Amino acid sequence: MAAFATLKLTGLALALAIGVGLCLALARISRFGPLRAVAVAYIEAVRGIPALALLFVIYFGLPDLGMRFDSFTAAVIGLGLNGGAYLAEVFRAGIQAIHRGQIKAALSIGMTPWTAMLVIILPQAVRVILPPLANYAIALLKDTSICSIISTPELMLRDDLVTGPAWYVTDGGVVPPERPGLGVELDRGALDRYAEAFREKGELTYFDAA
Repeated sequence: MAAFATLKLTGLALALAIGVGLCLALARISRFGPLRAVAVAYIEAVRGIPALALLFVIYFGLPDLGMRFDSFTAAVIGLGLNGGAYLAEVFRAGIQAIHRGQIKAALSIGMTPWTAMLVIILPQAVRVILPPLANYAIALLKDTSICSIISTPELMLRDDLVTGPAWYVTDGGVVPPERPGLGVELDRGALDRYAEAFREKGELTYFDAA
């Protein structure tokens, strides 16, 4: 269930990041100055804020303004808004990588700018956008672990709940709380077996001398 929650969190946050990023990219290349300025301000501001800080603002700060989200929803919104700022530049680069002659040719046959963008430019930009988008999706899957800080029920939190209150994790393995000394015993047992193996080969003399 925890793995499914992590994948669900990744998928929803990625979908939100793609939507936000595409809107910001289109606003970023818009001829309308105020819209372009808002997009630039958002991208620069959010990219300068750590994702964890944004999660804290959404989960702990917004309730003071009357907007309360559960931990999972806050994680999706936080990661989505944060990722949208990064993907905006990826999408903008992909769109601008297409030769301007493509849009001029589309407009010359009667297409509107929006139709030309949707039908001509974006489909060609996908092959440029896809590799960095895949890299971002992989990074996002790993970044979901920070959501455990706000109690989002993902894989890292479930792992802490299992190993934290009920078990001790040591180099020798997982130890029940009733026998915390067992961790030392397991470590010593592993060391003894290691020393015995070397002693039988005649490669370890310090233990013999000790």
